[in-house]
Amino acid sequence: MKSSGAVKERLYAFDALRIAVVFLVVAGHAAIAYLSTGIAQIDWVVQDRAKSVIFHWMGPWIGAIAMPVFFFISGFWSAKQYEERGERVFFSDKLKRVLAPFLVACVVILPITLYVWALGWLMSGHCTLRNILMMKFEPGIQKNLFGPGHLWFLEYLFLASFLYVAVRRFWNFSLPESLVFSVLRPVFFALPGALILWLWPGAMLYFHNTFIPLPSRLVYCSIFFFAGAVVYRFKDRIHDFMRFDFLYLALSVPTFVWMVGYFWPYLTNDVASQNSALLSLSTSLYVWFSIFGWLGFFQRFFNKPSPAAHYLSDASYWTYLFHFPVVALFQIALYKVNFPAEGKFLIVLTSSIAVCLLFYEWLARQSSFGVYLGVSPRQNVSGAVSPRTLKAKIILTALLSVLILAFGFTYQFFYNREKEKYREVITGFYRKYFNREPDTIGLNHWTMMALNKWGLEKVEQEGFVEAKKKGAS
Repeated sequence: MKSSGAVKERLYAFDALRIAVVFLVVAGHAAIAYLSTGIAQIDWVVQDRAKSVIFHWMGPWIGAIAMPVFFFISGFWSAKQYEERGERVFFSDKLKRVLAPFLVACVVILPITLYVWALGWLMSGHCTLRNILMMKFEPGIQKNLFGPGHLWFLEYLFLASFLYVAVRRFWNFSLPESLVFSVLRPVFFALPGALILWLWPGAMLYFHNTFIPLPSRLVYCSIFFFAGAVVYRFKDRIHDFMRFDFLYLALSVPTFVWMVGYFWPYLTNDVASQNSALLSLSTSLYVWFSIFGWLGFFQRFFNKPSPAAHYLSDASYWTYLFHFPVVALFQIALYKVNFPAEGKFLIVLTSSIAVCLLFYEWLARQSSFGVYLGVSPRQNVSGAVSPRTLKAKIILTALLSVLILAFGFTYQFFYNREKEKYREVITGFYRKYFNREPDTIGLNHWTMMALNKWGLEKVEQEGFVEAKKKGAS
């Protein structure tokens, strides 16, 4: 039997693994704009002209394992909390650390994300300013306009936590040691997920943005959450997960290549129904070879506490919540820059992580706002505002002011540019139908009608074609 101190040291690996996966998620989102193959179900903020086949492989490598690993780790820590502190504290913590940040982020972060996405669609020609003002877009965009976006993980995590409590009442999440520590454990654990993906491939690959949970996805995510709870039952033998870790990582490579052969055809709506079984099996095997392989790897090399790991572990939650619009802004900024896709990706990734950590330090930790997003603020024993905190707040206020002004000026720039286009077209209507130059009042009236309400086609029909028929001048 290992001492409690030895077990605690081994658990540091779970935090290190979580940090790695958070930054992988940021990398995955930073890469989408530069994919060599578009995703039929997603209208990303921009689809850059610079593309690279590297991201064709990087996308599914991250996309398939990131959320399963998150749910696995969450299940492990949730089981620990439930065992040590009881059901009441468990529920209270989920309300404070999961549901509250989800709701606050929906109110604060999602509107910013929507604005940034609209700006990207406008720049890349996927919408007009009128679409933004009316909040009416083409069907591909409209169907995914309102939903939790990247925050869907918190919604499903909250629901999976309640499922855990319900299941816990008649099963204590114990499995035979011979199964959990067998060399074939990835195969055993892969079977439920493969079945779910075979029945409902959309459980992992369906990207409809909606607040209504998809039952198949909830079941799929809960499988990994429950698996983490099962592993917690063997916390005293956590070091044994180092066995076969390199074998699993090696086996994850061919199963990943196997999976990719079916992954992209599915996302581009070009997959045959008879391939769904192969897609589900290869995906589930790849995910579980990766989970047990990386778990053992991090147990082996990242099992000691360090100040940097502690800081990044605290910052990882904030980074997950905040990174989405930041990544999109950098992708928009580089959209028209003539530069290789790999270079743009590295700039977007490093800049986004730097900004997220900066705002974590200055906004989340130095103010009470971070409490609402699940971040514990830095404690000041004396109660006085330190010079460092005051300086950080001044700089943060200046940065936020610049950001708000930049948003305002950017919006005004596109608004004026779009307004001039409408004025030119309507001026053409006056010349075409009335053979004269427009008067100022009429031009302004029809421009605003076209921009904010009717659109150019209806303005031409109602304001000019019909007027000419009636003999108006």
